[in-house]
Amino acid sequence: MFFLFLALSQQIVPPKPFLKMIPLTNAKKIRIAVAAACIAALLFSCHKTYIVQSDYRTAVPLQIQYDTTGGQNSVTPHVVININGQAIDVIFDTGSNGLRILNGALHGAPVDSDTEWVSIGYGFSPPYFYIRGNVAGGDFSINGLSNNNSLRFMVIRSTSADSTGPWNSTLDSTAISSGHFHNFEGIMGVGFRLTSGNNGIANPLAQLPGNGSYIVEFPPYTGATGSVIINPNSSDAAGFVMFPLTADFTLLPNGMNSWQDNMLNGTLTVNGTPISGTTLIDSGDPTTDATAVTLPFTGLVPPGESVSMQLTEPDKTVPSVSSTFKVSTQTSGKDLAALVSEKTGPTRVVFGVNIFFQYDIFYDQANGRIGLRKKQFVP
Repeated sequence: MFFLFLALSQQIVPPKPFLKMIPLTNAKKIRIAVAAACIAALLFSCHKTYIVQSDYRTAVPLQIQYDTTGGQNSVTPHVVININGQAIDVIFDTGSNGLRILNGALHGAPVDSDTEWVSIGYGFSPPYFYIRGNVAGGDFSINGLSNNNSLRFMVIRSTSADSTGPWNSTLDSTAISSGHFHNFEGIMGVGFRLTSGNNGIANPLAQLPGNGSYIVEFPPYTGATGSVIINPNSSDAAGFVMFPLTADFTLLPNGMNSWQDNMLNGTLTVNGTPISGTTLIDSGDPTTDATAVTLPFTGLVPPGESVSMQLTEPDKTVPSVSSTFKVSTQTSGKDLAALVSEKTGPTRVVFGVNIFFQYDIFYDQANGRIGLRKKQFVP
């Protein structure tokens, strides 16, 4: 599930006037230098840092919801989190970043609310879906692993089909029936990107104690439960092909880097025609798709066509990861793929939820890497 845009209202603080320079005696200079050193030491001791270690290893049940009947065609991973004592069932989304929760899902749990408001849009192409609400803070935990500091998240208060409205209040609702929320209480974006000015709403998992990484392990298709291993150990991390990412410019609240996780070097090949572009691996997208100006056709890839997903490491020409499937039933999580036309802009590729049934995927925000490991039960 991809962010379309992010907008924040912020207070503007006028610049302060420069201080007048006053000549100092040597004694005064020494006293000021000592005082400055003490202040620097104090600030350094209070500076937020993240703890890098693996003994916080936590395995979280990852539930899989299959909506492939009655006109629906999606597979949605979801987990239960906790905010200030309130359990909340949210979509597990590697394609976006930050925790977004319906106001009604908090059930009155006390949170620190800000006057800052934020609105974001979901989707690569129409129909887009927009949510708006205020920034809040609270104690976040998942399967017993808790953050050390208050987590910044968004409280959803209204939705719209257009960025300019009209906005429909969510009131005390605990579910949104849009194709992006699938009647869940919120979305937990665990992607690595972080735009400036978003007031600290970032990947919650990277802000937990530990080594800043997690592994997503889906069950075999039709299976009900997989796992998310937070702070994996060396045994968990064995066998992955790792792809380095380019650092982004904004730091997380705990000082960790953000990364351009939507810039992998990927190719979607449809019936022998390769379509290469910047690539995102997105557990919140029911479809594997490519968006480009020039395409062999547009719409869903029809039955009988062969589809290949490939990732290539930087400075290499041969793909390090490649997986092929033949379209048969056009079912999400198995063989649902599409080509989307765009008049202008770069080619974009999204490997949706189906790749998670073929590979375990390693996300390492501390070191800016994403890794793939072929599942043993995949034919």
